[in-house]
Amino acid sequence: MGSAVSNTPRLGLQVSIVLVIAFVVACLTLATASSIFVTSTQAARQGAERLFAEITARVADRVDRQLGALLDLAGLGAAMPAVLAPVRGDGADHPALSSMGRMLAQDPNLYSVYVGHPDGSFLQLIAARDDARVLAANKAPAGTWTILRAIETRPDGSRWEHWTFLGRDGARLGDGIDREAVYDPRARPWYKMATAHEARAALSAPYVFSSMPEPGLTATRQARPGVVFAIDVTLRGLAEFVAAQSVSPQGGVLLLDADRRVLAVSPALVGAAEPPPPLAALAALDGPLLAPVRDLPAEQTAARLPSPAGDVLVQSSQWRGESGQSLTIAVLAPFADFTGPIEAMQRHILLVAGLVLALVVPLSMLGARHIAHAVESLAVEARRVEALDFSGPPPGGSFIREFHDLASAFALMKTTLSNRTDDLAHARARLERLVDLGIAMSAERDSARLMDMILMGAKDLTN
Repeated sequence: MGSAVSNTPRLGLQVSIVLVIAFVVACLTLATASSIFVTSTQAARQGAERLFAEITARVADRVDRQLGALLDLAGLGAAMPAVLAPVRGDGADHPALSSMGRMLAQDPNLYSVYVGHPDGSFLQLIAARDDARVLAANKAPAGTWTILRAIETRPDGSRWEHWTFLGRDGARLGDGIDREAVYDPRARPWYKMATAHEARAALSAPYVFSSMPEPGLTATRQARPGVVFAIDVTLRGLAEFVAAQSVSPQGGVLLLDADRRVLAVSPALVGAAEPPPPLAALAALDGPLLAPVRDLPAEQTAARLPSPAGDVLVQSSQWRGESGQSLTIAVLAPFADFTGPIEAMQRHILLVAGLVLALVVPLSMLGARHIAHAVESLAVEARRVEALDFSGPPPGGSFIREFHDLASAFALMKTTLSNRTDDLAHARARLERLVDLGIAMSAERDSARLMDMILMGAKDLTN
């Protein structure tokens, strides 16, 4: 019975102490992990928005510089007096030809430079750069670096077209092509656009060049009524710049025109082995991250949107050119790309907490056992004192100072109570002897015997 009474509080106290320690460790772990998650997630989103804003600004600046330079170049070309010279023969002796060649040589993204006249004559210099696609489209021989195309209008009103193929050193390659002209610059959109914006340079909407499957733009400027200077530029450089922007492992940049056609896109966003076709509609692309962007307004600044691949951070802005063109620049990335390190940190915290619990629980069991044993010893001694049983050794000490002091105080109290109880018993016995002696003396009539009783009683009482 005594064993059962002593074991019950010991086990309960041990379990309680261990549970309290484990609960405190678990609460601290959860509070730390939650605080880190909330704070880090907010910081990750703010950092992503700052990164997106920087990338958007870089792309917008690149668009500004490339298209702005193109418009400036168109204005510069239109200001050259040489472009006003009429086109004669194959155009090889035209005074503007050398300047046009230098323009193409300075910028690898320029595709061709040309000038159209009101009589239907036309002079164009194409940068073939030995590109197989350009050579095949223009039936040029291998090694062709530039193609000179001239359309002259003869006195009888007939128009004749001459093609001359030039190597990298400027030497002629092959016999060229001479044929009746079908192409009329005056009917082309670039010519009409320039005459409609006679006071300034104009920029066309993006389109796919007929001689190679690449998107591009045309910048035009009217040099004199009816005389139009124009430049074609591919979007290859812009696409390479967009693809080079580092957003996140699965994020990227998207550049759209006013009709929501894709001008440039980061490879990570499409995920296909083959790049999308030129000027593909955004709705036709299958990238899982592109789904929330399809219906996103161009002026949307920043948003966290759901997608089949999880939440996506999107930031878009609109670029507007001086001649009225608008492009949408969108930067997007899975939110998990920015919270992945945070989740890894959480897992690390939980792992460390688990290891701490695995170490703390056994140690707390040992400590709880010692504490429970000390408390149990004090409880047993308290029950003995309650029963006025002062036998047995005093309670043992403890390495915990408070329990040690309590055990010492308890031992002192037990000794004091034991001594006081003994004194009380002796006093009670003397009192009982005195009462008995008084009763006996009141009944005794023999004076000698009475004196004897008083003497012996006094001796007993006074020891």
